[in-house]
Amino acid sequence: MRGSAFAIPPSWQLAEALSRQPRLALVPSRSSAVIIEGELRCFRVGPDDVVIDENYAVRIEVPREFPRELPRVVETQGKVPRSFHRNPDASLCLGSPLAIRLAIADDPSIAAFIDRVVIPYFYSHAYFVRYGQMPFGELAHGAAGLEDDVRRLFRMPNGTDAVEFLRLASLRRRHANKHKCPCGSGKRLGRCHSTVVQQARCVLGRFVCRSEWQLLRDQRQIERDLAITANRHRPPV
Repeated sequence: MRGSAFAIPPSWQLAEALSRQPRLALVPSRSSAVIIEGELRCFRVGPDDVVIDENYAVRIEVPREFPRELPRVVETQGKVPRSFHRNPDASLCLGSPLAIRLAIADDPSIAAFIDRVVIPYFYSHAYFVRYGQMPFGELAHGAAGLEDDVRRLFRMPNGTDAVEFLRLASLRRRHANKHKCPCGSGKRLGRCHSTVVQQARCVLGRFVCRSEWQLLRDQRQIERDLAITANRHRPPV
């Protein structure tokens, strides 16, 4: 198998992840990804001390470029309906890529990814089934949701241009500080929110900030194009 020749980096802490979740196991793969399959136990105490203890059948596809590229997770037995926070390819929508990267920024391992990203998703699903509401709030889909997440995660004011925020974080500090601040104040970044932009640059790295900037920029353009197409085909009133 092509995947079997890949030496899994110790930094992934895969053995620790599998020891925490003994019903998960590595499986042979014809792809370049490392595949983990089996039953994952979601045991967590959440808001208002609500205890969730549920099992979910999962397939976790970890790209060799992890953590630069994020894993793809699929629930394999239909316990989670397709209407509940799925991506177009039917994989689980675990949150915005930016939020996922921040969740594992201090520990970019498979163990942390499962504990901090995958289990909270399944906790939310089980909580929703039980109470009919989401325990941690809900992110809007599309560019609007991604932009809101940038503002929320970095505590930037409402109206901040999230695309420009990420673009500036992808530049060197000295160069970025000469541009206007994305908060809309009219000031140069160096005299406004430079500390917050530097935080994103330090925690995520300029490469990740650039990839997230491109992702959000492209999503904006896709939605604009779809809106234009829809307007062209709208029947006259």
